Amino acid sequence: MSKRAKDQKMTRTVKALYGDYLHKKAFGVHLLQLDVTSQKDIETTVEYVKQHTGGEGLWGLVNNAGVWYYSELETTSETIFRKVLEINLFGAIRLTKALLPLIRKSKGRIVNVSSLMGRLTMEGNGAYSMSKHALLAFSDTLRQEMKKWGVHVSIIEPTGFYTENMKEHVINSRKAELWDTMDEETKVTYGQKYFDSLIPVMMKEKDVYISFSEGGGCVCRGITSW
Repeated sequence: MSKRAKDQKMTRTVKALYGDYLHKKAFGVHLLQLDVTSQKDIETTVEYVKQHTGGEGLWGLVNNAGVWYYSELETTSETIFRKVLEINLFGAIRLTKALLPLIRKSKGRIVNVSSLMGRLTMEGNGAYSMSKHALLAFSDTLRQEMKKWGVHVSIIEPTGFYTENMKEHVINSRKAELWDTMDEETKVTYGQKYFDSLIPVMMKEKDVYISFSEGGGCVCRGITSW
């Protein structure tokens, strides 16, 4: 089964288990699967939002999709660089631009979830930092350009949220992906032993991360600010 097929199966399971509960407890909640790297998914989402907002526009958008790899620049292949930028940066740009007409119509709010790594740079976090620095520039520019339309743009910069990115099986999978996409000369230069030694470093990263519930208030303030 492909990853996308597995994701779709998981979404159907979540809907089956929690769909009725959400409908009863949080009236108006709609659960959609969205791959921010897929233009088709984004177009489908925009049409869905149009159909369910009654011509009033969209009040708020929170861009929180992200992926993280711990890898030195030399050991990071172009494939990984592109993947990180596609999700962390272009995903937010793509979705924001697609929904801007609806947000502008309601004089709504945009919240982009960045990271402390969008202002600082640390070894092993190069690709991630690059994507977050760029997201910060995108957000700052958008804030200035949307002011005349009454649209507010905020950016949240946590040390990090504890998500799937920080789970051990995900980190091991990412490490394997990094190794598999590395060119042979770099593999010989660094060696498997050195590369394996990065796993404990990756696992320690989670110690400075917070749960989304701790940072959720900042997101809510960004969406409800006047």
